Amino acid sequence: MNDLLEKYQDQFDESFPLMLFMGVDEEEIKAKIKACLESDEPYEAPEIAEDEVV
Repeated sequence: MNDLLEKYQDQFDESFPLMLFMGVDEEEIKAKIKACLESDEPYEAPEIAEDEVV
């Protein structure tokens, strides 16, 4: 996992937003990071509509 996080940091000059994935299985997080690295696109958090904010 640390290797993937370092690659993400090197490739995009920013950290992967792990806080958005609290409670998510580590394998699923790794898959998201790998997908970002392969597509050369940093992770974009989905936008939250105002009516969804608690």
